[in-house]
Amino acid sequence: MKNSEYWRGRFSLLERSTYKTAQAALREMEALYRQALYRTRKELDSWCTRFADDNGVSLTEARRLLGAKELEEFRWDVAQYIETAQKAGLDETWQRQLRNASARVHISRLEAVETQIRQQIEELYAGQETQLTEAVRRAADDAYTGALQETAMGLDIRFKTVSLDKGQLDALTAKAWTTDDRTFRDRCWTNKNSLVQAVHKGLTQGLLRGDSPAQLTDAIAKQFDVDRYKAGRLVYTETAYYSALAEKQGFKDLGVEKVEIIGTLDGSTCSICGQLDGKEIPLAQYEPGVTVPPFHPRCRCTTAPVIPEDFADGLRIARDEDGEEYYLPAGTKWTEWKSRQKPDTSTFQSLNLEPEPVTMQAVAKIKAFDCDTLDAAKQRQLQNAHKRLLMEASKQPLGVEVGRVFDLNMQPLTQTLAGSPEGHTVGLPDFQNDYIATHTHPDSNIFSPKDLQSFVHRPHLKLLTAVGHDSTIYAIEKTSTFDRSAADILVTDLGISADEIAAMFHQEELSYEEAVQSLNFIVRNCISELVGYGLNFYELQ
Repeated sequence: MKNSEYWRGRFSLLERSTYKTAQAALREMEALYRQALYRTRKELDSWCTRFADDNGVSLTEARRLLGAKELEEFRWDVAQYIETAQKAGLDETWQRQLRNASARVHISRLEAVETQIRQQIEELYAGQETQLTEAVRRAADDAYTGALQETAMGLDIRFKTVSLDKGQLDALTAKAWTTDDRTFRDRCWTNKNSLVQAVHKGLTQGLLRGDSPAQLTDAIAKQFDVDRYKAGRLVYTETAYYSALAEKQGFKDLGVEKVEIIGTLDGSTCSICGQLDGKEIPLAQYEPGVTVPPFHPRCRCTTAPVIPEDFADGLRIARDEDGEEYYLPAGTKWTEWKSRQKPDTSTFQSLNLEPEPVTMQAVAKIKAFDCDTLDAAKQRQLQNAHKRLLMEASKQPLGVEVGRVFDLNMQPLTQTLAGSPEGHTVGLPDFQNDYIATHTHPDSNIFSPKDLQSFVHRPHLKLLTAVGHDSTIYAIEKTSTFDRSAADILVTDLGISADEIAAMFHQEELSYEEAVQSLNFIVRNCISELVGYGLNFYELQ
């Protein structure tokens, strides 16, 4: 017979299956976004080419009514949109708006192009909802069957493979699971409206500023990137939640009375989930998102049944810094795994731009900046410390970071420290009293995911700065309202996303430039969210 540790190994494998289902769905969604953005760019380019004056288009020009010939062409486009909408089963409200647009005698050029862009968004979200629905239903069905199979096999119960029928799946996936009482379909609808509003606002503001056609299209592309990031978070979180619901039903059907929380053994697991690894919950208190996973967006924890019998040893998956899987005894808890890891290691891949040499012009351009942590006099001291840091960096091999730590009176706590020629990144010590950490970025790029993780996880690190070799300064600062728990979840999510980008780069699914661009985007998005939880962000060029 097997001991209870058997379950941890078996059910950690089931979680991996759910994660792969989410990954597959996200790849399909990425293709939908690329297609929608391509068509949107095409519509905008055509519109700007026809109506632009001296390679620009004003808001006044955009608000001019379509001429008779232009109106006829627009109605022909709308007729095609209506046909597509009917075949694809697009939102009925949008279909009604299309019919109204087709019947109008007058319509402005701006309204025409917004209608064309809106059609691409509606088609995008119709496909996205389909992909997400299929992923959620597949993950739920697999989780239910897996929970029954693994539990029955472990108990030596004769088991015939059973799946959830359509009615059960419909009932399961119709449940809302957050305090706002919204299902994943509701969230798709909300995200769609947010994207429509953001594109409308961006287009109107761009026309008011007199942006060029290229600037208009780039601004809309950025809005699509923000929405794509939300879609990734949604698919991972929703598949995890509905898998948990289905597993509960499987446990209930076999008479399981208690479950155990299983955290993922890798460097991207947040401290919240890590500390819950091994906690037992009665099935009667099983509530995904509250007492059992998912505890936050992109949560990769799962549960396993607690069986009061002796069973044979099993294995449990862990992942090293490079994402490679290996196996440990099934009874290994996250806290035990974490204690075996090297200090300050990270699974995050750094996809930096090419390093730049330090010039005296860059040193001279270093600026002081206002912050809450330091008064005006100490801000000037920090400015001088940044200059000295750059000068020290100029003595190092190209690409090697240097750094130094100060107390809140700008008294040095360390000498200037340098990374190795092989690893480049400088490691700065942690302290038990409030302090400031400074370091250089040879590529002049923004904070890395590892920078942000260290900043969040170190309670006494109040101000972190990065000085670019081109004199750009990035700084992030904790305020009195800092919410560490929320910030921990955000940087954990960031780390997972960064690892995915790194994997896509190494698998040649992304070019070097695309990987860097994607990483910079998710870092800036994470920083924007962190600001809402009590952090200040500064960027000086």
